[in-house]
Amino acid sequence: MRREKVLVMIGAWSVIIIGAVVVVAGVVVLATNGRRDRYDRSLYMWGGIAAILVGLVASSASAFWLYGTEAGARAQKSFQSSTGGGLTRVVTVYDMEGDQIAQYEGKFDVDANAERIIFDVPQPDGSYKRHQIWSTTGTVTIVEK
Repeated sequence: MRREKVLVMIGAWSVIIIGAVVVVAGVVVLATNGRRDRYDRSLYMWGGIAAILVGLVASSASAFWLYGTEAGARAQKSFQSSTGGGLTRVVTVYDMEGDQIAQYEGKFDVDANAERIIFDVPQPDGSYKRHQIWSTTGTVTIVEK
C-alpha cells in the first residue's frame, strides 16, 4: 500500500509540472499569434487560451489536493518515509490486559496489514533488527516523534 501512495505523490507532481508546461505553451501560442495568416489567428488565439485554462486548472487542482487535503498530507508523509529511510517513531506493544510488553524507538519504516506489523529497528553497530508483531499478540501503538 505504501508504494501506491508514493506513486500517487509522483503522479500529483507530474500533473503540476505538465500543467505548467501546457500554460507556457499556451502563452507561446498567444505570443506568436500575430505571425499567422489571417484565417489561422482565431484558431491559434482560442487554442492558446484553452491551453492556458486547462493547464491552470490541472495544476491548481493537483496542488490543492497535495497541499490542501488530508489525503495529500498523508501521501507526502508516506513519500517522506519511503524515500528518507523511515520516520522517527516509537512502537509500543501491549498484551491483552493492556500491560506494556516492549517498546522500540528509532528511525524506521513500518509495514502493516491486518495480520502483522513488520519494522526494522536500527542497532548501534549500524545493522537492523527485524521485528514482526502478529495481530493476536495484543495492541500496538506507533507514534511519530
